[in-house]
Amino acid sequence: MAQARTFDTTVAMSISDGGEQEFILRLRYNFVRGYADTHDEPGCADTVEIVGIRLLRPDEAKEFDVPTWMQALIDADESLAASLIAHARETDAAAAEEAAERRAEDARHDRMMEGR
Repeated sequence: MAQARTFDTTVAMSISDGGEQEFILRLRYNFVRGYADTHDEPGCADTVEIVGIRLLRPDEAKEFDVPTWMQALIDADESLAASLIAHARETDAAAAEEAAERRAEDARHDRMMEGR
């Protein structure tokens, strides 16, 4: 089972006689990496599933439920889905690079300790 990831962006709302309000839109989502065609099976594109949406006020510690109409817009937004896929791929790449650097550092340390 995929671990839920978090992505924050902002949304501005114009409220009649209240001016414009900016909120943090916090999305929790699952990412499933796609795969290429094989001889036996067709490939599959990367996919994301939004599993949670919250509105947060940046200046307060308050969270709000997202109205149903807004959730429907978010779920249907293909460019947002593409951004979530890019976010997941970048996060995975950074984690893999960090793990490789740790392994290299550990190997250097082990060689140094063996040479003592």
